[in-house]
Amino acid sequence: MASTLNPYLTFQGTAREAMEFYRDVFGGELTLTTFADFGLADIPNPEYITVSYTHLTLPTSDLV
Repeated sequence: MASTLNPYLTFQGTAREAMEFYRDVFGGELTLTTFADFGLADIPNPEYITVSYTHLTLPTSDLV
């Protein structure tokens, strides 16, 4: 029986660096979305310009 693993990981302020590391190690295609991409760039909180969601498509599975 085949199964798919889709883990959800949380990184406090280091999501971009962590996911780029995983991409470099495992290969695949990385998609990054920031809070600014959702139109929240005008909010003065730096948290909103950081990564809100990532998706790493690996040759055998996905890491989100």
